[in-house]
Amino acid sequence: MTILGAIRFLDHFSDLYGNRLTVSARRKSDAVLKAVLRAFSLQWLSPINSTTGVHLTNNHSSTVGRDTPRDLSMDAFYDSWFQARSLINSALSVQSFRVIYAILMFDGISIPAKASGETVVAHEFLEVGLQKMNCLTGLVEQYCTNLGPHSIYGPVMDASLSVVRWCGHVRDIGAALTADHVCKLSDVSGNDKGQATSSGCEPMSPSLFHRSFNQDFDDSVPGICRAAAAEAFRVWKQIVSIKGSLSSPIKNDIGSFPNLSADITSTVTAVGKFKDVFGSSLDLCIGNLGYLSMRSRLSSVSIAMFWNLGVFVLMESLDPTMKGLNPPCTHSVFSRLQTYTEEAALLVTRAAERVLSLPFEEIFNLQNGVSAEASVLSYHITPTLVAATFQKAVENILSMQLYAPCDVGTVEDRPLSLYTDLNWKKHIDTILKALVSLDATIGGLQASSVAIQSLMRNHGDIISDCWSCDFET
Repeated sequence: MTILGAIRFLDHFSDLYGNRLTVSARRKSDAVLKAVLRAFSLQWLSPINSTTGVHLTNNHSSTVGRDTPRDLSMDAFYDSWFQARSLINSALSVQSFRVIYAILMFDGISIPAKASGETVVAHEFLEVGLQKMNCLTGLVEQYCTNLGPHSIYGPVMDASLSVVRWCGHVRDIGAALTADHVCKLSDVSGNDKGQATSSGCEPMSPSLFHRSFNQDFDDSVPGICRAAAAEAFRVWKQIVSIKGSLSSPIKNDIGSFPNLSADITSTVTAVGKFKDVFGSSLDLCIGNLGYLSMRSRLSSVSIAMFWNLGVFVLMESLDPTMKGLNPPCTHSVFSRLQTYTEEAALLVTRAAERVLSLPFEEIFNLQNGVSAEASVLSYHITPTLVAATFQKAVENILSMQLYAPCDVGTVEDRPLSLYTDLNWKKHIDTILKALVSLDATIGGLQASSVAIQSLMRNHGDIISDCWSCDFET
């Protein structure tokens, strides 16, 4: 069953589980879903004039003017995005799974550059959508209970609800990691997807790979990545909880969070456990990306990217407080996190390097409506998260290179690691090229432009010093 099939199935029985929808509400639900689907699809088109000034100005609205060459695909995306946003606003009072899914999809669309002049904020409808989901979840669960254990429809309803809630968890966690958003859904570990936990998954042995296409190896990758994703969600929940505590108005009063130190230690330990269980498998997949099928490439690159985004966020949240008078955890715990962050930055660099070295899968791209010159990095459903991962990887490499760890006195005392890696400029150059490559699609162009502008504002000279090109004259 597709996700669209699941939401249609759930809405089909809305009257029976107590969510009576009027004719007007049904029409609004249909209209908003169609509009968001269109906008979501259009962001995968290739921008005709992808270099038209978007990277050259901090004022997004100034990139589209009377003298700017028209890009019809970009104009279509802009128009569809604003129409979808307007229809969501008009349907906010409607309680339907179509509206919920439309909001979740809209949250994954890159905000157009034209919208910078309006009162548009990231994730502006997400909280309302998640509240609607929590409300309807209770009604559907009660309905399934009333159907009894022998019902044919009950398990299908329950499975459909699980699929939609999983989509909600993805948006909920993604927003909490990258923005000032507090998770609204209950712990994802209770979902019905039946995914394995880290306790039941053994690290992949390099001996399973034989430098040629191995079907058994390739077939095992998506399953390992699903198990890794399930465990990652559990750790991400801990990370966003710590991030929220440290960003609160009373963050400097450690006494207000009596369990904060224990929570940080537990989370850093969980990060280490994830690396112990899945690290060698992901390293092996990224190192041999060219031998994997497209399905396995997508799985391994996605989990490698977004797991490490969580590590970067945890480091970013803790680093300022560790320099204060009342650090929230011991320096030994923070030192472990610094090591994990180094390794995360290196893995993202290797992933970017491997992806950029692969030929474009033209047939795959055309079948899926993606530009024929888009890399694996452009396939993910949320371009903004890909761009955020690259941006934070660059920022962490710069931080590790320019500033000594909190427990190291001088530059000369630094351990032999990425801190003293003479290739750090090359690492940044590689990540920047991967970030720029996202402009193969309209959505990727919007997301990468924002990330690049932020990096250039804060680190422009040193990033310029890292950049390389292949001109011959």
